[in-house]
Amino acid sequence: MSHNYLGTLFLCISLAAFSAPTSAQIYVDIDAAAGGDGSSWANAYRSLVTAMTQASTGDQIWVAEGTYHPTDGIDQSIYFDIPEGVKIYAGFTGIETTLNQRDYTANETILSGDIGTQNFSTDNSNTVVYFGSVSAATLLDGFIIEDGYANGGTQIESSGPAIYVNAFTSASRPMIHNCTIRNNYANNSGGAVYIDGSFSGAARPSFVNCKFDSNTSQVSGGAVYTNGIIGGLANPTFLHCDFTNNTTFQSGGAFFNNGDGGNCNPEFYQCNFDSNKTLNEHGGAMYNVSKKNTDTNVVGYCNPLIYNCRFYKNSAYAAGAIYNNGGSEGNTSPSIINSTFVGNFTFGGGGTGGAIYNNGDNNGNCSTLISNCIIWDNTAPWGSHVLRNINATPTIRYTLVDVADCTALNNGAASTVTCESGMIYNQDPMFMDAANGDLHLDEGSPAQDVGTNADNSTSFDLDRGTRIIEGNIDLGAYERTSSILPIELLEFTAVAVRDEVQLQWITLSEQNNDYFVIERSTDGRNFTAIGELVGAGDSDEILKYEMVDDQPVTGTNYYRLRQVDFDGKFSLSEVEVINFGAADEAIIVYPNPVRDVLQIANSQLKDSAVTYDIFNLQGQQISGDQMQLAGGRGQIDIAALQLQAGYYMIRIQTAGGESYSHKFQKL
Repeated sequence: MSHNYLGTLFLCISLAAFSAPTSAQIYVDIDAAAGGDGSSWANAYRSLVTAMTQASTGDQIWVAEGTYHPTDGIDQSIYFDIPEGVKIYAGFTGIETTLNQRDYTANETILSGDIGTQNFSTDNSNTVVYFGSVSAATLLDGFIIEDGYANGGTQIESSGPAIYVNAFTSASRPMIHNCTIRNNYANNSGGAVYIDGSFSGAARPSFVNCKFDSNTSQVSGGAVYTNGIIGGLANPTFLHCDFTNNTTFQSGGAFFNNGDGGNCNPEFYQCNFDSNKTLNEHGGAMYNVSKKNTDTNVVGYCNPLIYNCRFYKNSAYAAGAIYNNGGSEGNTSPSIINSTFVGNFTFGGGGTGGAIYNNGDNNGNCSTLISNCIIWDNTAPWGSHVLRNINATPTIRYTLVDVADCTALNNGAASTVTCESGMIYNQDPMFMDAANGDLHLDEGSPAQDVGTNADNSTSFDLDRGTRIIEGNIDLGAYERTSSILPIELLEFTAVAVRDEVQLQWITLSEQNNDYFVIERSTDGRNFTAIGELVGAGDSDEILKYEMVDDQPVTGTNYYRLRQVDFDGKFSLSEVEVINFGAADEAIIVYPNPVRDVLQIANSQLKDSAVTYDIFNLQGQQISGDQMQLAGGRGQIDIAALQLQAGYYMIRIQTAGGESYSHKFQKL
């Protein structure tokens, strides 16, 4: 291990929290005395709206517990307009001096749309929270967002009543962390959140540790509608999020992802989909759709990545859990990895696809990849309880299913299911308590240690425990035995201090502890070691460790702590997230992993020419060429290069000499 970053070890008895200076802070407390200027808790603003109008890029707003409304009046069109580059934190009592003293669970801080007549929904705010064209330095953290009622006449006023992310013809990439989004309603689409990257827009919000509960849409997307149509890009990320009891009248009980003539490639990691439903149509948890747009004649893509997720008791007329629609010359081919599908069902007698429905009708492409999954005890007629396929070509491998053989998965017209290595047929996965929703594997499960590690490079299972423990990955969303740190870890924190990140952790005791490694990631999945500190071996004392990352990347930095025993075994902490400005000027590549076409995008380059080179991880050049971007977008036919499945690097150089490198996975 290299020692590129300075680390200092402290032995201490005090449990005093480490504190560091922060950016300019503005304080808000609805119970404060009138006339405050926001300079301290004693002089806090009473209005969050006032605080936001006074905030500048780089500021933090600390908000004390209580209920805040976008307006004191009755205008339903007024919302909390989150300013660029401002971080807004909830969960304070009004006495804290450091960020890690807050408790957003105990100190509920609510952004409520319940204006007008209290507890009368139809006069509530159409939108509670609005993000315009903002960078990844913009953060909303720790709030409950509720009682939005989108019944207005415009797109914004009729969709996404809790949060509306507007990247229409622009770019927006806000961060929403630790929020509960509940009891919202939309007359149109997106019962809680609407993400609009349509018409050459680029919407890339990130939701981390959020809960979406009991939201409803009249059209599609009971919780979230993601829109990347007509040359747009909508690639949100959802990490450690729960979607429960959301409802739509049409398709996508929790999610509707639309890539009509554009790109809609959301990513889901360690997410839970429980008891979501459509009342009339398809995709109890999720509906993914793309097609060639008839106006622009451009083929659409909707290729979500779904890793380590749980789908339980979702329901729809067709596709109890996920409907993948690549019809009408579209391309909808998600990757569903290490996910568990149990108890999902269709209703109405004619609805098919108990777990997953794949549709490539009308010259479309639906080549879904299913790997390391468990699909068990879902319900649909005509033998379609696992899959329903119409002109689709899904590939399934290392997956446990409750049918006799691969032939039984070919349900539907012109269906061609490819079953590769590692399939397990009709063997009880031995869940701990499936009837009550506990889908952990019991001892002796045939799904333990039989997956392929090559298809999953993530670090954590759905419990946030270590993803691979005993050589081979388990099937499904959970590893059978979560890895427990052989130390009593009081806390692990990351704090931004000017242009550095100060990392600290405190242990109450240690056993067989050789050393610690701080690891950093820019995507929350692929981590690199940036520093190492020696552990105490065996200790019953309180030990405090500190390390500084003096070279954080622009954008989002994910940090975790790796603890290594003397015998080489290791365990991982949970992840801390720090944002350092935006990286909107950087070239992005997607989807990643990629099967066929790698998209290149940068809104600033317009119609520029770029040069690209592709290397394997040994540094050998595989391919290279020039490419003309059109409207800041281009694409590389990866399938034509006949690359082996695995990881590669692409380097893109602009005419101005800037160089960008990205790692991508070829499926």
